[in-house]
Amino acid sequence: MTIGVLKKKTLVALTEEITEGVPVEPTIGAEFIQVLEGISNDPAKEVVERAIITPLKGQVQPRTSTKSSSGSLPLEWKSSGTEGAGDLETDVAYRALLGNAKQEILVRPVIEATSTASNFLITGHGLLKGDFLHVLEAGAHHMCFIKEVVDVDNFIIVPPMPSAPTAATEIALSTVYVAGDLEPTFTETIYWGDEIKEQIEGARISACSFENIATGQTPTASMSTQALNFTEIDGSAPVVPIYNDVLPPVALSSIIAIDNDCIDMDELSFSVENAISDLTSVKKAFGKIASRIADRTVTGSLNPYLDDASTANFDKFENNTNFSVVVAMANPSVVEGELELGSCIGAFMPQCVFTA
Repeated sequence: MTIGVLKKKTLVALTEEITEGVPVEPTIGAEFIQVLEGISNDPAKEVVERAIITPLKGQVQPRTSTKSSSGSLPLEWKSSGTEGAGDLETDVAYRALLGNAKQEILVRPVIEATSTASNFLITGHGLLKGDFLHVLEAGAHHMCFIKEVVDVDNFIIVPPMPSAPTAATEIALSTVYVAGDLEPTFTETIYWGDEIKEQIEGARISACSFENIATGQTPTASMSTQALNFTEIDGSAPVVPIYNDVLPPVALSSIIAIDNDCIDMDELSFSVENAISDLTSVKKAFGKIASRIADRTVTGSLNPYLDDASTANFDKFENNTNFSVVVAMANPSVVEGELELGSCIGAFMPQCVFTA
């Protein structure tokens, strides 16, 4: 007699779809990801009531029609553990969230002598606005983003370094996910207890909340999914998962900056939300052809300590002044003042406004 499954044995795989809604089975261990407590999927069918008049107070048997599926995919917010590697375990999820666009620094740029704390000179740098920079200043590593590309040789960073970088200082390799319009769909396959196979087809990321960015905690990226269809069968994983066991950063020695100012703060959070529209058709058995992301919004909450000598943040709120926000974290290196290569994570929101 069977009485259920052991949740602790649950396995989860994400596989990018070639054709939206056509499931792709996991075939290699690297397609499996590590998830946190709270993973869920809620399959449903729309109920169609039949407005037939009957002599009783009840209703006649309803029909069910289009399928839907929504769920939660809670993850640690962490990097790949390898400098510049584009093989993040949850790569397809981040591309589905932001648009399948990645900016990569594939060769270490070298900062030239006339650079300042905020304006870097790198001849023919080829870098783009929004690129993440891990500046390898000896004994004083710095994390920042490119705020503005001035020309082919110069760009401005945010937040600035405490002082101008030493000539010939290198910038580490990195990969950045940016907003785009080519969000892939994926198949999420959950093997509950490695006994029951639940497959979610044509999945998209409808939202992601970046949370637990609090002093001494490890940050999380809690994603919400929405899909075209679902199936469930008795089945276990066809391959043994291979996980990337890199450690997530702890929110210490981190950077939180409003414009150019790095500020003291105990906690912040932000979220990305995608408005998903379904394309429906009577031809389909489950009622949907595909889905599209129609709109994307970013919201957040930050609570800096009240400055006893400045009302700068309130003035931004009062005057509707745009500002940028940078969040960056990494694991410390064994060398004082330096950070482990491949452990940096961060986010750059270049145009924000206080609403409350």
